[in-house]
Amino acid sequence: MSEEDTHILYDPVQRMICVFCHARMDVSAIAPFTKAVCPSCNNEVTVPARLGAFLLTELLGTGGMGGVYRAHDETLGRDVAINVMLKSLGDNPEFVASFRREAQAAAKLNHPNIAQIYSFGQERGQPYIVMELVPGLHLDQMIAAPDPLDIPLVMKIGLDIADGLQLAAAANLIHGDIKPENILLDERNQAKLVDFGIAAKPSKSENEIWGTPYYIAPERVRRQRVDFRSDIYCLGGTLYHAITQHPPFEGADALEVVRARLKGPPVPLEMFRPDVAPEVSAIIMRMLQMEPAMRYPTYGSLLSDMRAYLSRVQPKTPVAPSGKRIMIKGRKGSTTIAGGSTTSALSQTAASTTGHLQTTGRQPLVITRGMFPEGTVPPSETAADTPSATKTLPKKGCLIAAITVVTLLLAGVGGSWLLLRHQAGKLANNLAAQQAEQARWTQAAGIAHASLSTAEVSLRGLAAEAEALVTQAVASVEAVIGTDWTPRILWDDPEPEPEAEAEPEPAADAVPDVVADGATNAPPAEADTDDTTHAPPAEAEADADDATHAPPAEAEADADDATNAPPAEAEAEADAPETDPEPEPEAEPLPPL
Repeated sequence: MSEEDTHILYDPVQRMICVFCHARMDVSAIAPFTKAVCPSCNNEVTVPARLGAFLLTELLGTGGMGGVYRAHDETLGRDVAINVMLKSLGDNPEFVASFRREAQAAAKLNHPNIAQIYSFGQERGQPYIVMELVPGLHLDQMIAAPDPLDIPLVMKIGLDIADGLQLAAAANLIHGDIKPENILLDERNQAKLVDFGIAAKPSKSENEIWGTPYYIAPERVRRQRVDFRSDIYCLGGTLYHAITQHPPFEGADALEVVRARLKGPPVPLEMFRPDVAPEVSAIIMRMLQMEPAMRYPTYGSLLSDMRAYLSRVQPKTPVAPSGKRIMIKGRKGSTTIAGGSTTSALSQTAASTTGHLQTTGRQPLVITRGMFPEGTVPPSETAADTPSATKTLPKKGCLIAAITVVTLLLAGVGGSWLLLRHQAGKLANNLAAQQAEQARWTQAAGIAHASLSTAEVSLRGLAAEAEALVTQAVASVEAVIGTDWTPRILWDDPEPEPEAEAEPEPAADAVPDVVADGATNAPPAEADTDDTTHAPPAEAEADADDATHAPPAEAEADADDATNAPPAEAEAEADAPETDPEPEPEAEPLPPL
């Protein structure tokens, strides 16, 4: 294998611009990705390199397959993460074709918990894949912190990654190398999985197994068929490491780690963290079962158990580790990565590696002070900001912090004022609506009162007219028939008195018992009876009416006269010859009222 096959090939940059003072610097004699000190402002900067249309500004991680860089896409003008494969892998057409297919398939995954793949290409015989640059924290950085991680936070990260893997499993894709280095947290503390379709590439040699020994599934070691349950195992090993700060299995080298996995189950989590909830321990231990059939059968069942636990707890906000540099452990050593960088690290191999990357010294180099003509270096060829350079400007940081605090205070005051103003306007609108409603009801009541008053006046007028009509009718009746009928018009008829039972008439041959003061027996009054019997109906009704409606005083007077009549008059009446009474004139009918 040639020296060229063991390095990532790129073009060095002859000149660069300091990101702090914008001075041009000659960096032709300095290796790329070396820390250099600007002679104008004495700030430390990183020397970039060029790979096709990308300006590589920082080396983020290395592995057996290549390296990961923070880069600036000069075509689209955005920062990206680019994974560059070794040229030795690019010389294998089968690997390149398979790598392209996996990259195309992974690019179709659109999920908030999977880093998006932008493009695929090849430069100087080296395949590369361009991915989303995720600003935030590495899970391996968080594990390396001295304090243990919050268990609900770890389970929340596992829930996010499992949700993304569920989408990949539905597309018949597996990751194959889930580990802390491939899990990042963005600014919203949302976990993202990177290196999809890269880390799990099958090896061209039967003696090589790609994957990380701490988290590799047993079926992959035994060269058996793998499916989504292998990713469940890798995720379980990652969560085990995050909670206990120890990998599930340890050993002197990769083979020892794999042998430990095949010998027996991992140590219970309670041995390292007594505060682990029983359901958390049960979830992770089931994910780490040796046989795939004993693990969760679907991502749906795994997500259901995780959500059931997280529904009762509240994850804490993650805190960035205090260290500015971390070490990613590999099989044959370690590689230093700037702690401020926020993108994926390429997976490490569990067996033999196919190449190595060039390393440089850590001491910054002081270059000759000088300025270059305008326009000789494009503005895009600038080094990325580094945490150590930022430290040299404490005053600027304090000023920015003060401005931020003042801005937040002003925003809070302004927001409170707007809220109060909105509430006051709302109350005023409600009051105006109530007043309008009250005015409407008052107007309606006034209209109703006026209607009632008008109705009352009309009723009084009608009553007066009715009374006038009655008076006029009475006057008309009196003018025609006299005043005798006035009571019948103005008052109701008295209730009729019950009729007395008629006494039986004496027999014709009987002698009357009337003997008073020399009176003789009078013959029966046959004429009166005949007259009454043969009287016309109208006259009979008139007589009956007269007898019925005769005033009580007149009836009593007639009775007294009959009783107190002198005997001579009674005898004269008895001796008088019977004559037919003259017919009385018929009463004229009353005019209609």
